[in-house]
Amino acid sequence: SLTKIMTCMLAIEYGNLQDILTVSSTALDNLSEFGSTAGLVAGEEMTLENLLYCIMLWSANEGCNVIAEYVCGDIDSFVALMNRTAQALGMKNTQFANTHGLHDENHYTTVRDLIALSTWAWNNETFRRFATATTHEVPATNKSEARTLHTTNYLTSTDVDSRYYYSNASGIKTGFTTPAGGCLISTATDGDAQYLSILMGCDTKKEGKDMRFVETRRL
Repeated sequence: SLTKIMTCMLAIEYGNLQDILTVSSTALDNLSEFGSTAGLVAGEEMTLENLLYCIMLWSANEGCNVIAEYVCGDIDSFVALMNRTAQALGMKNTQFANTHGLHDENHYTTVRDLIALSTWAWNNETFRRFATATTHEVPATNKSEARTLHTTNYLTSTDVDSRYYYSNASGIKTGFTTPAGGCLISTATDGDAQYLSILMGCDTKKEGKDMRFVETRRL
């Protein structure tokens, strides 16, 4: 789901946050039943702004496909845009095969490339608003009651799990697939010093602890 940093940035660059997007049936195709979701349904209408909160806080996979169709007309064209942008950023060992980061053998990256992606995104003030949010209320839509979103980054909030909270941390994105393990890109500040931490391949259930957060705090 670190992939969603790229998806969010392209939505900000090419979209209008107040535009209303409609969820298509194709945006819901080929998604793992075990993947993270905001429970969007075909025909549901939501602003781009609220969709970005869904993908950055709740890591909503289907929301990424909705955004792709909005920006480029279809998912494949958006993935091509992701790859062109990655090349422009110097991400030489990255290839995107989808918009959300669910496992695909042709979808891969490296820590070094994620430094380039994260630095580019973090310098965007609008992106930081989504990446550092800890909770957000999505108003009721034509298909759903209001949704209250809480971040999956437990370094930055105690709303869901208070064991890992670290007051110096903010942003950016969590991720997990079984092959990739637990992933986390985080920033922290200490006075004038600013830090960027990227961890991948972490055990999320080691002795009952999610090592993404344990190791990031230690670093």
